[in-house]
Amino acid sequence: MSSPLDTEDNIVRLPGGIDPHTVRSPRNDLRAVTAVLLGIMLLIAGFALGLMSLMRTSDVYVGALARVKASPAAEAVLGSPIHEGYFIRGRIKSGTTTGRAMLHVPLSGPKGHGNLEIIATKTGGEWHYSRLGLTVDGRMTELAGPDR
Repeated sequence: MSSPLDTEDNIVRLPGGIDPHTVRSPRNDLRAVTAVLLGIMLLIAGFALGLMSLMRTSDVYVGALARVKASPAAEAVLGSPIHEGYFIRGRIKSGTTTGRAMLHVPLSGPKGHGNLEIIATKTGGEWHYSRLGLTVDGRMTELAGPDR
């Protein structure tokens, strides 16, 4: 009579002669899939944070934020100090002398929070803002236009 774990020749075998060391565990498969998915998510998050970091250091972003923080209209609706949010949306295409940018930046202050829309073109190496609009509670405040 053999037991489920037959120890003949010091080899442990499951019923049917299966060596337990060669059996794949569904738990190990789940761990491997989880590790791969987590790795992919971390790569995507790192890529997104890297892009946002590049946007934050761009001339068009820095110039727009300087204008907003110096604007009495922005201070009136958000209060002071004004802080930028983390998740910037949009795109910047810029060369040495020409470029285009369209960004949406979350902003907040003691009086509330809103969204800054930046539309700008770069000519002759200098950014010109065609729109610098701050939306707070559904109301748009234009901070810069084509001639400002």
